Amino acid sequence: MLDVSAMLVEYPCVPGVCSNLSGLLSGTGAMSLSGLSSASVPYSAVWTATTGNFSGDVRGSSDTCEFGLPAPVQGYENGTFTLSGGVFVIGATTYSATLTGSYALSRLGAAVTIQLTQLTITGGPNTAVNLPGSISSPAPVAMVWTNGPGTCQAPQTNQTALIAGLVLQPT
Repeated sequence: MLDVSAMLVEYPCVPGVCSNLSGLLSGTGAMSLSGLSSASVPYSAVWTATTGNFSGDVRGSSDTCEFGLPAPVQGYENGTFTLSGGVFVIGATTYSATLTGSYALSRLGAAVTIQLTQLTITGGPNTAVNLPGSISSPAPVAMVWTNGPGTCQAPQTNQTALIAGLVLQPT
């Protein structure tokens, strides 16, 4: 599960109008993954809501504004993320765990889903790389603006929102 606070430098970010496609994500994440490491040794990695620190950067953002509507109907953000603070057990040895990868966040109205891809777990001298598939939230949750939101006619700088309760599942 992810609980994330998002900050977009400019929202909405309409292609051809927006001058800054960047932003930051921060929050907590809880999940567990298991499989075979790059050395073919079984591993498990666990992040809890109290120890899993989620951070990311927004590298791309686009919003669909329609004439006459105050806020975008749909949009997306994408970038890279890090989930740190986990426990990585490989064989009989325990290390701290970090999960890195890319994310794509989609919005339709206030509903948000996320997909995590290009996943790599690191811990100690061991790396479980190129994890198969992806992790996504099959059901959308609400994004709650904490200032604003900006409108299609008047984008707002340093727009912030909370996204809480994204349940993640391997896909």
